[in-house]
Amino acid sequence: TQSTTDVVEYDLGSGQSRRLVAFPGLNAGAAMSPSGNHLALILSKDRRVDLYLKAVNSAAMQRLTNDEAAEASPCWSPSGDRICFVSGAFGNPRLFVVPAGGGAKIRLPTQGVEAVSPSWSCDNIIAYAAKMGRNYAIAIYDLANKEPARIVTQTAGDWESPSWAPDGRHLVCARTLGGRSSLMVVDTWTGQARELLRVNYDLTMPDWSDLVR
Repeated sequence: TQSTTDVVEYDLGSGQSRRLVAFPGLNAGAAMSPSGNHLALILSKDRRVDLYLKAVNSAAMQRLTNDEAAEASPCWSPSGDRICFVSGAFGNPRLFVVPAGGGAKIRLPTQGVEAVSPSWSCDNIIAYAAKMGRNYAIAIYDLANKEPARIVTQTAGDWESPSWAPDGRHLVCARTLGGRSSLMVVDTWTGQARELLRVNYDLTMPDWSDLVR
């Protein structure tokens, strides 16, 4: 039998869970739309690793990419009309944006030789991990071109998996330095960073809550 990785919804209030996606092969990268009605996710059900849009409460589904490149890490625009994702369509992983209703994908001009793990802010700025030499740094790209694309982490280590705070200014991300990982909060306006959590095991893929406190 073919093994699968399923997508499961868990209700924090009731403690109930349900399986949303369980196709043969890869079911990954599920990102809930701002409306809560759709998932952007990566499937390999036909031996291609592509981006799909799926309704949460029905079987309705739409394929958004269809090529030999592998897609990954979808995230939604604040308005829910576009999706940013990673694709190797031109060699190394880069960032692309596609309309949520389907259409041509647009490649974003990003820093470094690779661009992965995008996160879309309330101000339409995309943060991502850019490979600069041997290590990753956190970079930002303003879709409205109000500020130049730039690197926001300048200190040592591998900085990965950024996630925007609701204020559109701060990021939480994972940093690996000296063989140890920690969660860091980065101020994208000043470039200053502070350690949030450090433990003796790997910390990866933090996600900032949408709740403003």
